[in-house]
Amino acid sequence: MKISRSQIDAFDRDGVVCIRGAFDSDWVELLRRGIERNIDNPSERGRLSDRDTAGRTCFYDS
Repeated sequence: MKISRSQIDAFDRDGVVCIRGAFDSDWVELLRRGIERNIDNPSERGRLSDRDTAGRTCFYDS
């Protein structure tokens, strides 16, 4: 996958860029399972740092 000049410019400007299709569904599923396992078994530093009104959370563990 080639990163476009506009994506680079957006990253330089915003500090973040969404690159759709960068990962296939198998890779996304592997990541999802790994994150689920980490949430279910956090280290002593694991924290749910935020929960919005829809119930979505931000999980941190280092």
